[in-house]
Amino acid sequence: MTTVRDVLCALAQIAPPALAEDWDSNIGLLIGDEDAPVDKIGVCLDITAERVQAAAALGLTCLVSHHPVTFHLEPRHFLAPNPAYACARAGMAALAAHTNLDAVRGGVNDALCAALGLSGEIPGDADAPGALLRVATLPEACTPQAFAAHIAEKLHASVRYVDGGQTIHTVALCSGGAGEYWARAVELGCDAFVTGEARHHEFLAAKAAGISLFAAGHYETEIVVVEPLATRLRSLLPGVEVLVLPEENPVTTAP
Repeated sequence: MTTVRDVLCALAQIAPPALAEDWDSNIGLLIGDEDAPVDKIGVCLDITAERVQAAAALGLTCLVSHHPVTFHLEPRHFLAPNPAYACARAGMAALAAHTNLDAVRGGVNDALCAALGLSGEIPGDADAPGALLRVATLPEACTPQAFAAHIAEKLHASVRYVDGGQTIHTVALCSGGAGEYWARAVELGCDAFVTGEARHHEFLAAKAAGISLFAAGHYETEIVVVEPLATRLRSLLPGVEVLVLPEENPVTTAP
């Protein structure tokens, strides 16, 4: 019989907890009983109350997500309609691999590289916390405008960017809300940096430093890991059915 503990061990093999950032304590088993049996797992980027309801209708007893369901939950508040409350009420375990899944080889940032047709390398120590960035050389150098169009096509995203004023040969990438890492991309000698979200002053600073900065959306740069994560879980838990739960970007972009 497979238990939640087995799922937790499998997730730790995929994304070792030691790779998580120091501030990122909401990983691993967040809700549930380690001894509870598991025969169906749902994998998703975000756990929402609606997703818990859909998972329960499918007979799932365990959810694995990239974003922790308790990330913004204050310990003294555990109320409906919070998705953590929904999980507990449904008797559904919730596990997360967050920045450890960002950092690990084969995780979010490698999935982002693959989605863009790039082969990313980890600069520095690949086994150390903080090894989030990937650096890749483009098959053919291109203009910032052309690269923005390429990102938009491959990720089905609306891309915000600033033109750093140079042709792009090498690019650094880090999914999600990592706009502040543009400076690290400069240190690595890259011509461009791709992330999910960046703030206005980060765009301005990047442009002034001569590096193109692209923000393609938090969801768009991270949803790419869900299928690979489900595949890995299937290989490690052969007696368990692993489903990718239907998911759409919760943020709407006006035409």
